[in-house]
Amino acid sequence: MPRSYLPVYHAKAKCLLFIGGMLFIYLLDNLSVSKYIGYAIYTFLIKPMLWIALTVIIRVLPASRPKSPLKLRENIYHWAFILAAINLIISMAGGLIDGFGKSPYSHTFTGILLNVLMVGSMLTGREAARDFIVNHLTQQERFSVFITISLLTTMLGYPVYRFTALKSGEDALKFIAQYVAPDFSQNLLATFLAFLGGWMPSLLYMG
Repeated sequence: MPRSYLPVYHAKAKCLLFIGGMLFIYLLDNLSVSKYIGYAIYTFLIKPMLWIALTVIIRVLPASRPKSPLKLRENIYHWAFILAAINLIISMAGGLIDGFGKSPYSHTFTGILLNVLMVGSMLTGREAARDFIVNHLTQQERFSVFITISLLTTMLGYPVYRFTALKSGEDALKFIAQYVAPDFSQNLLATFLAFLGGWMPSLLYMG
C-alpha cells in the first residue's frame, strides 16, 4: 500500500474500531447481561464505565479538526442550543396536546444522579464517536457519509425487540413514521453539527 494512503487507512480502521465499540455495548444491552450480573450494577456502573472508556480513548487520539472556521465555532454552539430549545418546545407542545405520560425514572436525588451518570456517559461517548468518525471519514460535505452515520446511531437507539415485534408492513411503516424518521432527522442534524463544530455542539443539541 502506498505510504500516502496509510493515514487514511489508519483513520478508517479507528472509525471501524469505535463503531465496533458502540455495537459491543448495544450487544450487551440486548443480550440481557443485566440479568446475570444485576440490573443496577450493569446499568449504573459497568455500562457508564464502558462509555467513559470509549470517550477517553477517542479524546486521547489525534483529533480531526471540525470543518467550520474557528471564528464561527461559537455561532455553531449558539445554533445548537437554539435548535435544541426549539425541539424541546415542540415536544412539550405535543405533550400539551396529546397528554404527558408518566416518567419511568426515579425522581429521588440519588436516582436523578444515577440517571444523569448513565445518560450523560452514553451521550458523551456517542457524540465523541460521532465526531471522530464523521471528521475522519470525510473532509467535505458528503451526505452519503452523514446519512450512513445517522442511520447507524438511530438504529442503535432501539432494542432488538422493537424490530422483531414488527409483524407486518403496516407495523413497520408506523414504526418508521412515528419513531425512526424523527430520530433519524435529529441524528442527521447532530452529525452535521459534529462535522462543523466537533462533539460539543452535537452533545449540546442531543443532550
